[in-house]
Amino acid sequence: MYDRLDQGDLVPFMAGQKQGYDTILAAAALIHFGNLQALFQAAAQSLRDKGLFIFTLFSHQDETDFAVATNDRLAQSGCYSHSTGYVERLARESGFSVLQLEKVVHEHDQDGNPVPGLLAVLRRDEQARDMP
Repeated sequence: MYDRLDQGDLVPFMAGQKQGYDTILAAAALIHFGNLQALFQAAAQSLRDKGLFIFTLFSHQDETDFAVATNDRLAQSGCYSHSTGYVERLARESGFSVLQLEKVVHEHDQDGNPVPGLLAVLRRDEQARDMP
């Protein structure tokens, strides 16, 4: 059961909730964003010290930070995939420690084939409050 339900754009909403949450969970939400930098910064602002940012992404193996998802059905729905290096770098730059960054099966496509993904668990560092 929810205490409340808010509707709005994710980044500005989170940025406006200064140290308002202990945990942010985004399952199959961030796959609709390419560049995650503003989102990571907003999450860091909205979490209390040592708060958790837990999310899933589609993953890819090359060195690019993010790209349109390579599965035709996923690309048609506006999804992106992200590299582990990109997530690790953004975490550091945004004031997070990486507790877990694991390759997982994000979901199965319509033909039953596994779609590779990442499960990330980040912890907001206490020093993050001083970051932009």
